[in-house]
Amino acid sequence: MKNRRRGLWAAGLCFFLLAVLINTGCAASRAPDITTTNKQKRSEIMKAYDQALKGEAEAQKFIGTAYVTGNGVTRNTARARTWLERAAKQGNTAAQYNLYVLLAKEPGASPADAAEAAKWLRAAAESNSMLAQFRLAEIYRRGESGTPRDMKKAAVLYEAAAAQGYVETLYGRRLYLPEINAKNAQRRQYAERTAINAPLQGTAADLIKKAMIEVDAWLHETGEPARMIMQVHDELVFEVPREEAQRLGKLISERMGAIAQLDVPLLAEAGIADNWQLAH
Repeated sequence: MKNRRRGLWAAGLCFFLLAVLINTGCAASRAPDITTTNKQKRSEIMKAYDQALKGEAEAQKFIGTAYVTGNGVTRNTARARTWLERAAKQGNTAAQYNLYVLLAKEPGASPADAAEAAKWLRAAAESNSMLAQFRLAEIYRRGESGTPRDMKKAAVLYEAAAAQGYVETLYGRRLYLPEINAKNAQRRQYAERTAINAPLQGTAADLIKKAMIEVDAWLHETGEPARMIMQVHDELVFEVPREEAQRLGKLISERMGAIAQLDVPLLAEAGIADNWQLAH
C-alpha cells in the first residue's frame, strides 16, 4: 500500500513538474524573441502577436514583417514566412508583396521558392497593389527572373496601375498623378518614375513628422532637459545641456527608431556637437 501511495505521489509530482515545464516553456517561447528595450514597442509587438494568434491578418503581417527586418525581435526567416503566408492567404495585399520580396531575395532560393514568390507577386498585383503592378510590369518588360519578355502584359499592368491615378504613402497620404496617362511620353514617364519614388520619399516625410510629434510629447511628459529647435529634412535638432548630451541622444534615438515597423529596420543615430554642421 505504501509503495502504491509512493508511486502515485511520484506520478503526481512528475505530472506537476511536466505541467510547470510546459507552462513556463510556452511563456518563454515568446519573450526571448523580443530584443527591443523600449517598453512601448515591446507592448506593441506583444499586442500584435496576440492578435496574430487569433487570426487577424494585419497583425500577422506586422509580426511577419518584424521577423524579416529584426525590428524589435530576433530575425527569423522561417517564422517570417509562416506569418506572412497566413496573412497573404487571407488576402492581405501588403503581406503578399512582402512575401514576394522575402522569397525572391532569399540567398540560394530554390526554384520552388521562386515560383512561390511569383505567385504572391501576381496575387498582390491582381489585388490592385500599384507597387506590385509596377514591379510585375518591370519583370515582363525586362524579361527578369526567367520570365520571357512580354511588352503587351507589361503595358496592361502599367495601365492598371495608372488607372488608379494616385499613389499613397505608408500612412495613406495621397499624391495624385494626372500626367501618368499623358500622351506625351516624356511627361508620362516622369509620372511613372514619380509613382515609384513618391511612396518612399513621402513615407520618409511622414515618419519624421511622427517622430517629431512623439519626441515632443515625450519631452513634455518627462520634463527632460532638451528642446527641439528645428527639423532639417530627415533630422531633428535639439538643444541640450552638454553633460546630458550622450544620455539624451541615446534616449531620443531609441524613441525615433520605435515609431514604426517597416520592411527594413528603422534606425536613428545621434550626432553631438556645438552646432548642426559639426554634428555630421
